[in-house]
Amino acid sequence: MISFHIECARRANYFLDIERVDRERHYRVFCEKHRPLKIVKEMEERDLTTFNEVLKFSKIIEKSVEVSQRV
Repeated sequence: MISFHIECARRANYFLDIERVDRERHYRVFCEKHRPLKIVKEMEERDLTTFNEVLKFSKIIEKSVEVSQRV
């Protein structure tokens, strides 16, 4: 068994994959270079969601500024 501090792993860009086989969990850890495509795709989707949320928020702020300038 290999043990490490989770925050250190996160800072070193290590990724955890959990796979369930017959009600049993299997954990695999990957470095950034060797992570599977599934993890890369999940991260890209998460980044896109965050980007869209920030874009939506900035549009709300712009609209609010525009309305306040009219008053």
